[in-house]
Amino acid sequence: MLDTAPIQQLFAPRASLFFTRGSGLLARAIRWGERDPRKNEEVSWANHVGVVTRSGYITRPPVGQDAQVSEALWKIMHQSWWEAHKGENTDVAIFRRRDMNLLQETDIVRDALTRTGNKYAWWRLLGYLGERFTKIKFSKMFVLKDRNVCSNHVGLAYAAAGITFPEPPGQLDPDEIFDHCIANPVLWEFMGWSIVSGEK
Repeated sequence: MLDTAPIQQLFAPRASLFFTRGSGLLARAIRWGERDPRKNEEVSWANHVGVVTRSGYITRPPVGQDAQVSEALWKIMHQSWWEAHKGENTDVAIFRRRDMNLLQETDIVRDALTRTGNKYAWWRLLGYLGERFTKIKFSKMFVLKDRNVCSNHVGLAYAAAGITFPEPPGQLDPDEIFDHCIANPVLWEFMGWSIVSGEK
């Protein structure tokens, strides 16, 4: 789906989106479950998405130049992407909204950080898988309240800056956000992608 060659040193600007395509069983299950049963979708690329809170490198960074990110894992984490994910054998892609101004960048980062520590809405993962077996779109009916999945976290952060996606935050999944960025290159600049190997 990404036609360009991977970049060895991938830089992520502040308030940009990072997407990952993991190699583990859970990552593959999420991508399988994300495919809309009502459409003849291609295989999903992204199983995870997050917000870059400090510009820097997603790949192995020079000293002090690592990208800081806000992401929903087992809870909302604020951390160095490299330190948290090195050695995972994953692909990473970066997109940035072209018309975003400094105030919007600040609003996105500030909003994302307000949810640091929130617990993960694990039942949404079961919902994704259930949809593939039943062909009924029901996972988006789950109420998240103060719990989050990565796509809801990102949707809320961008909504705080007046930037929206095709679905409300609680009804998004990572691949829907990824597909939206791919389909709208006038709005979203593709900054590149990298293959992050198992190195540590």
